Amino acid sequence: MGKDIKVFLSGILVGVSNAIPGVSGGTMAVVLNIYDKLLNALSLKGWRENKRFLTLFLVGVGAGIIGLSKIILSMRQSYPMALGFIFLGLIVGSIPLIYRNGCQGEKPKLYNVGLAIVMFLSMAVLSFVNQDGLHNKGIDDIGSVDYKMFLLIVLSGIIAAIAMIIPGISGSLVMLLIGTYNIVIESIGEFKLSILIPMSIGTLIGLVMGIQGIKKALALFPQAMYFSILGLVLGSVFFVYPGWENSMEGYVSIFLFIGFAATAYISSRNE
Repeated sequence: MGKDIKVFLSGILVGVSNAIPGVSGGTMAVVLNIYDKLLNALSLKGWRENKRFLTLFLVGVGAGIIGLSKIILSMRQSYPMALGFIFLGLIVGSIPLIYRNGCQGEKPKLYNVGLAIVMFLSMAVLSFVNQDGLHNKGIDDIGSVDYKMFLLIVLSGIIAAIAMIIPGISGSLVMLLIGTYNIVIESIGEFKLSILIPMSIGTLIGLVMGIQGIKKALALFPQAMYFSILGLVLGSVFFVYPGWENSMEGYVSIFLFIGFAATAYISSRNE
């Protein structure tokens, strides 16, 4: 029962993470020590033997996106600093686990370290891209969904799904860059099937494509893959960091950062 509750709660956290631009659901799965199991459970060959795990996890993801995402987004508006430092703590606390999985008792190869640096710098550069000029339309702006919008939503779902599998990359951020984030989020809240159906189709296609590719990469080049993930996770800090102010919320944020970083680190030591 305890394991089932943990899987369900992990699904909620991953779902909430996927709903917030800049926060990676893949990173959260790594933080919660379920990333490898999740890849296997979502694969064409592994889903049968992991049906219980997958069902509880997906129900949790749905609950996180549909229900708790509204609370988190509200908290992001009212207490953005505290929320940002919570996610920062989880990310920083998970770094030793990613490094250990990459090394597997061996010294890191120089070119893999270089790969991690390249990924880190790529995330850093991406974080400084000015998004203020992007125009994200809402449901009321698009009117009826024609075939062009249908295909755009499907494509958005494919790219976002592949992105959310990779730790450090935010699927919601990808949708924000494409220009479909507001449309999808509003459709979830209003249960607008004309948007949710093509988004679900695209997400399913992206998950199948992405998982097979990532699993093969982990099998063939484990250290390179994990060090790439390490660079992406470190680089995601640029998206998550909300800034700090000398205020009560600022000091509470530091306390939350330390607490959640310690929790993630202690959890990773048990993995």
